[in-house]
Amino acid sequence: MIDWDSVATHQAFAQSAEYPATIEAVEFLASSFSAPHVPLQPFPPNEVFASSPVVSWVTFNLTGVANDTAATAAMNWQGMADGFLGNLTGVSGCGAYSSGWEVEDGRVFSVLVGWESVEALGAFVVSRRFVEGFGRLVSGVAWEYKVLRVAGYVPKL
Repeated sequence: MIDWDSVATHQAFAQSAEYPATIEAVEFLASSFSAPHVPLQPFPPNEVFASSPVVSWVTFNLTGVANDTAATAAMNWQGMADGFLGNLTGVSGCGAYSSGWEVEDGRVFSVLVGWESVEALGAFVVSRRFVEGFGRLVSGVAWEYKVLRVAGYVPKL
């Protein structure tokens, strides 16, 4: 994960003399890697990484929503997401989370969630609370899950 302080900073780098050499050095990643811009809230997500040896990254893609109705659909879905995320604070072993909508496509929502252990994450994923709440979130929505970090690596924020 690259932590740009703004999209403008990233765009300025893309116009710099260093950019072509940087792209050439990492070009082999380009075919399998995407780097969306997500203005996370809260930002920076220091709490997520500070005391969480395990960090989940979940991306929800409202691809079934037409661009002209994306804003309304996103607001409705956001209400469900806020309810689900707000309930995470009461889940044993769950730390902080940070989330936001992708700049490039306003139909893509990302969430980083910190966990005290893989066991705590696993216990939540098999709980009724998760199955019911997450089931409502992903109904008709494409989603992807990754473990961004397991103890030992702390990204620079």
